[in-house]
Amino acid sequence: MRRAVRLLGAVGVGSLLGMALTQPASAAWSATTTASSAGRSAAATMPSGNQPTATVTTPAGSTVSVTWPASIGGAPVAGYEVRSYDATNGTPRAVGASCVGIVAGTSCSETDVPDGSWHYSVVPRQQGWAGAESPLSDPVLVDSTAPTVVTTFPAAGGTYNNASWNAGCTSSICGTSADVGSSVASVSVSIRQGAGNYWNGTAFASATEVLLPATGTTTWTRAFPASNFPAEGTYTVRAVATDLGGSTASTSTTFTIDRTGPAPTALTLFNANGFVTPGTDEVRITFSEALKLSSVCSTWSGAGDQSLGGSGVVVTITNSGSNDILTVAAGACTLHIGSVATGGNYLGLLTSSATFSGSTAATESRVTWTAATRLLTIHLGSQTSGSLNILGQSAATATYTPDAAITDPAGNGVVTTPFNAAGQRF
Repeated sequence: MRRAVRLLGAVGVGSLLGMALTQPASAAWSATTTASSAGRSAAATMPSGNQPTATVTTPAGSTVSVTWPASIGGAPVAGYEVRSYDATNGTPRAVGASCVGIVAGTSCSETDVPDGSWHYSVVPRQQGWAGAESPLSDPVLVDSTAPTVVTTFPAAGGTYNNASWNAGCTSSICGTSADVGSSVASVSVSIRQGAGNYWNGTAFASATEVLLPATGTTTWTRAFPASNFPAEGTYTVRAVATDLGGSTASTSTTFTIDRTGPAPTALTLFNANGFVTPGTDEVRITFSEALKLSSVCSTWSGAGDQSLGGSGVVVTITNSGSNDILTVAAGACTLHIGSVATGGNYLGLLTSSATFSGSTAATESRVTWTAATRLLTIHLGSQTSGSLNILGQSAATATYTPDAAITDPAGNGVVTTPFNAAGQRF
């Protein structure tokens, strides 16, 4: 009968213990004997690791999948040790998830990988024995931090005509982007007309969004002259930045193309009793659209309600026979309003003009803008000079002639054609 016994063979006890104390080693040793054979020893070399492939499983993710060919030849392999190194400086990094320890198969997945550029390698293992480490994988970039992107032109809520659009960013849409994890790889832009079609490169003819490449990354532009806009109305620009790790960020900006100048649409003389009544009477002018407020009063800004009053605001009615002319001036700002032909004779005999102003809320003349109704109001304060007609005036046609300096927010000039309103009187 044959017997199998464990032998030390030619290696010797001392040699084998010495190898065990310096694990891991690169060879596996075994010795056997039978009743019919003399004792003998043998050595088998552990195979080397094969270069792995590392990929980020999803764009902008932090999970890395590592795969490698099995190591064959030599001693059998029970599993693999997976290692990782910083691709920029070679510093080792401890792996995690299913890549930690000895991996029995030829792949693993590491979750929550920190942002950075990483190499991977594998080492074949059999108990305490190890083969040679594989060559490093190509670097894999992990960047789970989204970039940032900003559109600097057009401005959100901005209104532009052809000239102001082309002057904004040299006939282009432009902006900036940045990324802390890696760097910005590309920026693309879409332009939509209202709630309708997208620009496809030649026309607003695509029902689905078309993202067109911009030039540059951290500072980017997309040429788009004003002539590309087929009509007035609202448009929306969406800019999308993509970093080297696949993370994306976007921003949308809605603006208005306006090529038509503002125009007066209504004129009312108040309070319609036929006499100028200081402290009560007003001229009310309604416009077709919002005005650029600084074009009316040099100190006004923004787009909300405005008011100008105090002793520096002076309303003047100049005698012009049966069609006296009303104008207004202010010391606190340069006013561009225009003039109103009242259609009546409101001044006393031998009076060339009368003025109205005051220093308190009850006595001052005022000019106000009401944004919601696009209403410009001239309020007559206390009478400070001249005399008034004691005879009441009948309703007549009043005429407003706008100052040519008035514009809308897009820069379109006001329609200066005189606007007539019948049936008016103070």
